[in-house]
Amino acid sequence: FDTGGGDTDGYTEEELVNGGITWGVSPYRAVTGNKSWYFGNGSTLTYESGGAHVSARSKSPVVRLPEDVHLSLSFQVWLETEGYTGSEKFDALFVHIEDLNYEGKTEVWDSMHAFGSHTDGVFRKVQLDLTPWAGSDVRVHFTFDSGDAAFNDYEGVYIDRVRIDSACCVKNGDCDDGIACTADFCTNGQCTHQELCGDCLPKQTTVVIA
Repeated sequence: FDTGGGDTDGYTEEELVNGGITWGVSPYRAVTGNKSWYFGNGSTLTYESGGAHVSARSKSPVVRLPEDVHLSLSFQVWLETEGYTGSEKFDALFVHIEDLNYEGKTEVWDSMHAFGSHTDGVFRKVQLDLTPWAGSDVRVHFTFDSGDAAFNDYEGVYIDRVRIDSACCVKNGDCDDGIACTADFCTNGQCTHQELCGDCLPKQTTVVIA
């Protein structure tokens, strides 16, 4: 998001409740470079808007995902919102995957379950499995919703380093070779297998029946 144009080309922003707050490039916080994608008022550094309910969605450009590989979406997020809201749908960031082939979208992540109301003053990395959408044309949706008009005088949400990566594996379970005598690992997108025993023989079991 450092160019203020080039890295955000193809992103679209949409206010959902006409609260006057939406997404935009901010120079205030970033993981790398000098800018990130911010939901909030750049002048006040809150998402307060005259006592209004605020909510907006940012859609990524369309991405055609390759087939027959493991895929992951990752991004860095900085978050500060109201603590107790009485609802997991208030003051939260949501991520949806829109599948253009089927004209539907699926919620894959929300900040309330992942972090609660804050990320302890630092950017946190989020990584999500996109393998179910392999071979599809997709958009990533980032949506923040205050849920109501109260207690919106918090800094809000910053997003940076949004990436979609393909690899032979995403998690260790993708590398299971079915051999009991190996430990299977996914390291930097590649499977490795560590031998745990020399001659792999079935373990003898004892069953006590009386």
